[in-house]
Amino acid sequence: MINIVVCDDDALFLERICIYIDGIFEKYKIKYRIASYDLPQKLMKGLSEGRTDILLLDIDMPGISGMEIAAKLKEEKESVLLIFVTSYEAFVYDTFQYQPFDFIRKSRYEKDLGISLERAVRQLSNEKTEYTLKTSGSIIRIPLAEILYFESCANYVRVVTASDEYKEKKTIHEIENELNMHGFIRLHRGYLVNQAAVYILKCDRVIISNQEALPIGRHWSVSAKEALLRYMR
Repeated sequence: MINIVVCDDDALFLERICIYIDGIFEKYKIKYRIASYDLPQKLMKGLSEGRTDILLLDIDMPGISGMEIAAKLKEEKESVLLIFVTSYEAFVYDTFQYQPFDFIRKSRYEKDLGISLERAVRQLSNEKTEYTLKTSGSIIRIPLAEILYFESCANYVRVVTASDEYKEKKTIHEIENELNMHGFIRLHRGYLVNQAAVYILKCDRVIISNQEALPIGRHWSVSAKEALLRYMR
């Protein structure tokens, strides 16, 4: 269950964005709960009463600004994926100090919010999900966050982490379908990479956290780069 909270003092926009979020989560058949607040004071009370995974927060609100709320969350070390939603693009640089997960313009929310929420769900899934593989008569469970990439090798797949590697009798296409909502991006016919492990994106390859370079295939070039740029922006 993913707990989503939305706060905006514009009641009409608040209703529209909640309906839009409902549509996204119902489309992906993800269990969720959504709470909405039209005043920041009500939000603060709501946040203290239950768990919040994703918080969509207007910046310019009466009484308490969105950035003041973000500062309080940071001070209390709350692990919330914070998405600022505003009509004022000039605020984007001011929000960096609060390390928001994303920044959505109200004028483009129908275009940008779906992408942002998909990334948020993937991150939450990575924190909670393990990959289970069968190899040499054993069953091994690996946290997805520890996996750097999968590599197709003849009739098996290498599963590579920072400290180990494993072999599994499975196709990379099967793994791609299994993990397509968990932040793994197809780079090449032979490689599926954890987007969180990529720290340099080049025109024909990526550099990952263990300093390895993985190639980007021509067929996957556009989709892979778009997905990585969305994640890295």
